[in-house]
Amino acid sequence: MQITPENADKYFAPENHVQSEVWFKFAGAHRAGAVANARRIFEREFRRALDDTGASDTIFYREDFAVYEQALWLLLGSPFGDGSGGDAVSILSGDAEGVAEANGRRRPRWSPDAIRWLGGTGASTVRG
Repeated sequence: MQITPENADKYFAPENHVQSEVWFKFAGAHRAGAVANARRIFEREFRRALDDTGASDTIFYREDFAVYEQALWLLLGSPFGDGSGGDAVSILSGDAEGVAEANGRRRPRWSPDAIRWLGGTGASTVRG
């Protein structure tokens, strides 16, 4: 599935996702900006373009779904995390941690659900 704002809306449809109501409280332009920003964040991190051509509903590694979860994470960590529909310029900066700190709260950089779609657990292994 191609990574697009329209497909993000399908991913967050009420019959597909428990956070549907939260996603759709944000204006369409803000959702589209968050999807674009989340994609850029992952492409910078992976140092490659995301491959959205081979995704299917039968695999557990989904870069497209990870982007959508990260997009929601960015929106919720923005100054407009209440879904008020305000100006979304700050979330388009790519500095999710800075935005979260500006809101007076510290959040992890990555959405836990995005990490799971990328095959991670969010857990760290410590060896001593």
